[in-house]
Amino acid sequence: MRHNGRPWIAASTRPRHIHMMGEAKGTYLCQDCGEWESLRKGDIADRDSKGQIMRGQPVRLIAVHRPNGKRCPGSGQRIVIDMSLATWRKRLVRRERIRASNIPVADIDLTIGQPQPSIVCRDCSTWRALEDVLPRTGPDPVWMITPHRNRSGNALCLNAGRRVVLDRDPVLWREALNRQIANQEAVEAGSRTRTTVSKRPSPSAPAVHQIAQRRQRSPELARLELRAHHKRCSYCTTAKHGRGRPCKEGAELTATYTAAMNRDSQPSSNREQAKERVEQWKKAQPAVELADGQRFPAGLTAHQQAYDLPE
Repeated sequence: MRHNGRPWIAASTRPRHIHMMGEAKGTYLCQDCGEWESLRKGDIADRDSKGQIMRGQPVRLIAVHRPNGKRCPGSGQRIVIDMSLATWRKRLVRRERIRASNIPVADIDLTIGQPQPSIVCRDCSTWRALEDVLPRTGPDPVWMITPHRNRSGNALCLNAGRRVVLDRDPVLWREALNRQIANQEAVEAGSRTRTTVSKRPSPSAPAVHQIAQRRQRSPELARLELRAHHKRCSYCTTAKHGRGRPCKEGAELTATYTAAMNRDSQPSSNREQAKERVEQWKKAQPAVELADGQRFPAGLTAHQQAYDLPE
């Protein structure tokens, strides 16, 4: 693997564009595509394109990468590792130290027994472990936020390598955290309101004459009444589309419309039987009248009772 011919870049000039994981090892932020790529060894000359000597310092090349299917121009860029891992971490520390006493108890974890404490990074809002800084100076231990990238991943987080002074006792921290959790639960319990469910008003029962009128209504009139009721009743509108149940009045109107349709589509057997009896009586009426005249005196019919006759 050969370099791309561009002038070499010293890592000390861009400490936040490199993520060192050891001596001459790590990743670098490509300036062409904005992606983090690993650093690898390659065929590197002692002088750059301008004839400058690299002074025997380790030089690494950005690995070949193809973000869009084509080779990125930044592949093979020469990076001179002109600082150690400790120096790189010091270059990252440009902000003042953070004191644990000024951090909310919910944003720091000082649980006894865990290998490393952790803290919520103020810039990227993620939990990060703390590394012990040696040698220790002062009464309170000083830790460092582990190097990490920001949310977008295109650069190191501004809090990477920042010092944290643990001036808070773990036991007192746990007590304060428990009190905060208890207070929060009490506030949530007090602010929790009951959900009021309004009862559906039950319609009044129709009168007897109204029920009789509905039974005698025509299918067209029953259909118009049912349609008008659907327009003003939300329960029946949703039930028409298969969601929920109709109200009591809507159910009665639906039953009335169905009965009217069945009554008109299928003639009643009682009416047919009545017509048949009328026809039979018309045919048998002359013979019945003749028999009555023969059995009873003149002017007396079988429809008169015996106790009505004069003595």
